[in-house]
Amino acid sequence: MMRFNLKKVALVFSAMLLAVTLTGCKSKPVKNIDGQALPSAVTSATQVKDAIIRAGRTLGWVVKEKDAQTLEATLILRKHVANITIPYSDTSYSLLYKTSENLGYDAEEKTIHSNYNGWISNLDRQVQLQLSAM
Repeated sequence: MMRFNLKKVALVFSAMLLAVTLTGCKSKPVKNIDGQALPSAVTSATQVKDAIIRAGRTLGWVVKEKDAQTLEATLILRKHVANITIPYSDTSYSLLYKTSENLGYDAEEKTIHSNYNGWISNLDRQVQLQLSAM
């Protein structure tokens, strides 16, 4: 009988530890890509703009031109929405957090659901792939 209770206690403790661990993993500092360098083959801001648009669309981002050297992109996944600002030039680009919905953004702590950071990393990788193909 004592062995059964110890197993039960160990099981409950393990479940609690897992819950605490998973809860702690959800919120991370917001990842911004700031001043990302370009491959040497890229010679114009238009090439950068086109690569960003292609990369974003490949991953499901809706990319729109804000002004001559800034794009804005939105990603909607189920109930989650991420909005970013993308300034670019012929020498670099940035992926900067703008707003979000249902991602637990904490403006004071500058934290957000960890999935957001994955989406930004994926977008950055895809932009780099597009630029490298030029």
